[in-house]
Amino acid sequence: MVSFRSARNALFFRLRQRVRWQRGPFIERNEPKDSLHGHPASERIRDLETRYDLAALKARSRVSTYLENLYLLDLLEAAHRGWTGSYGKAAIGIDAGCKNFFYAFGLFRFLERFRIHGTRRVTLTGYEIDAFRVYTDLRSRADHALGYASFLPGTRFVSGDFLEAPGPAALVTAFFPFVTEAPHLAWGLPLDRLHPLAFFAHALKILAPGGVLVTAAQGVKEFDAHLAILRRLKVDPALAEKFESPILSFKNERYVVRVEK
Repeated sequence: MVSFRSARNALFFRLRQRVRWQRGPFIERNEPKDSLHGHPASERIRDLETRYDLAALKARSRVSTYLENLYLLDLLEAAHRGWTGSYGKAAIGIDAGCKNFFYAFGLFRFLERFRIHGTRRVTLTGYEIDAFRVYTDLRSRADHALGYASFLPGTRFVSGDFLEAPGPAALVTAFFPFVTEAPHLAWGLPLDRLHPLAFFAHALKILAPGGVLVTAAQGVKEFDAHLAILRRLKVDPALAEKFESPILSFKNERYVVRVEK
């Protein structure tokens, strides 16, 4: 059954790569954010909005997208707890498996403004290997990603394999990368595209000295798989813990891992 599903996924994956469907960058329709005034985490939300200057995103996003970006900022701050390094005056960020890159604004703002007076110069690139899956609006994942990446100069989206991403990067992120077969197949990818050891090895390889790798895992099984891969690579994480945020909650437990180079 697994081999059949993988073969079917391979067929449709190759078809998507050949057709490369695109209709142009997606522009999200804004929704009012008045409902957030009564959010249980309204104080934390205001704090993040102020420190990371989220006004532009707030003015042109759905409520769900806005909350996801706030959640990401909360996660990234938790991931850097106890970190004594600095991203300096300029930093390159690479995001692996960025899907439709709906969180590009929050990720960019974090790298631009975390622990610095003013801002630093940032270049952020998101990689997605399966970029041409078509959504219900008849736009591809790439269309959506290009739209989200257009919010800020210095942000770009690449329809390609993260394993080919060049370095060095000050920050490499991978939010819920596939490390086990079931979610990889459910996403619609063939098993010959599942290379978790190579994925983590490449992430570590392209880190600049003093750089940081942040990964997030969903469920204890995937979290344990993250840690097992790092052990195989003889890497000790600086932080590996359960993450909960008052901004959004999810059915499955989530975990965050930080590795320093």
